[in-house]
Amino acid sequence: MNDKTPPLTENEYVKDLLGILRDNGKDTAGLTSLLDHVTVMEDFVVQAEGRIADMKAQLEEMREIQSHPIKNTLRNAIKSLEATIAAMKAHISGLRANIIGGAKNAAAAFKANGITALDNLASFFRITDGLQAVKNSIIKNVSACDKAIATNLDFSRQYRKASNGLKNMLRIISGIKPVNAKREGEKLAWALNAPYRAHKTCLLMAKNAVNSALGKLEQLGRDADGVRTEKAAASKPKLDALLESGKVKIAHRDRERQAPQRAPITQGAEI
Repeated sequence: MNDKTPPLTENEYVKDLLGILRDNGKDTAGLTSLLDHVTVMEDFVVQAEGRIADMKAQLEEMREIQSHPIKNTLRNAIKSLEATIAAMKAHISGLRANIIGGAKNAAAAFKANGITALDNLASFFRITDGLQAVKNSIIKNVSACDKAIATNLDFSRQYRKASNGLKNMLRIISGIKPVNAKREGEKLAWALNAPYRAHKTCLLMAKNAVNSALGKLEQLGRDADGVRTEKAAASKPKLDALLESGKVKIAHRDRERQAPQRAPITQGAEI
C-alpha cells in the first residue's frame, strides 16, 4: 500500500461484483460505504507516515532539548508510533487483499449459482478480525500519543522552574531582561506536543472509520438474515390461512354429521 494505491472501488473484481449487484436490483450502498471506510484507513496510514517524518525533523531542530534526556524519550516515542503504524499498515493491506478476494469469489458464486448466491454477501468478506486488529493498533497508538504528551508537559514544567532560577539570575546580573519562564515553558510544550495532538486527532478519525466499517459489515449480515427470513415466510402457508382452512374443514364435517338421514322410498308403497 502506498500513496498511489487506487481505491478499492476501482479494483476490477470489486467493480465486477458491484456491476452484478446493480444489474440484479441489489442495493450496493452498504458495500460501497464499507469500501470507502477502508480507503479512509489507507489514506490515514499515508498521512501518518508523513506526520512521523515531520516529528523526527522537528525533534532534531529543537535547540532547547538537544542535550536533554527528553530527546531520547521522544525518539523512543516516535519509534513506538512508527512500529504501530507499520503494524496497522500490514493489517489494512490484509483487509484490502481479503476484500478483493471476497469480491472475486462472490462474482464466481453468482456465475455458478445465480443471484441467490449473493444473499449472504458479508460471508464472502472475511475481514472482521482484520478490522478489529486495526482498531487495536489505533488504540495502542493513541495511548502512545497520550504518554508522549504527558511527558512533554512534565518536561515543560521542569524547564519553567529551571528558567526561573539560575538562568534568569544570570540575565539580571548581565543587565538583560529576564525571560517569562511560564510563557517560554508553554511555547515549548506546545511545540513538542503539536505533532502528537495532530496525530492523535487523525487516529481518532481512523478509529471512527473502523467502527463504521464494522457497522456496515454487520448490516450486510443483518440484511442477509432478513432475506432468508422473507424466503422462509414465503415458502410456508401463512398461519391465518392455515387456521381459516382448518375452520372450514371442521364446519363442513359438522354439517355432514348434523344432516337428518332420509328413509329410502319402497317401490309400490301406498301413499
